[in-house]
Amino acid sequence: MLQYMRYLLCTYHKISRAPAELRRAAHKQARMFRKVRPSRIVTNANELLRASAEWLDQNEVEGADDFTENHMDM
Repeated sequence: MLQYMRYLLCTYHKISRAPAELRRAAHKQARMFRKVRPSRIVTNANELLRASAEWLDQNEVEGADDFTENHMDM
């Protein structure tokens, strides 16, 4: 009986602690994102877009040329 009560107590603490840990993780991500300048976000987006276009071109995916023409001017 005592072991079962310990088990319930541990389970309760794990469950009640989980949302707080998730909140802390989300808050940490938000703080890290706030430190990034808007120009850096745009630069990162452009780098990802160019890498995607290059990947599409290299793999000769159908419609890759249309993707490149439509999105490289952004």
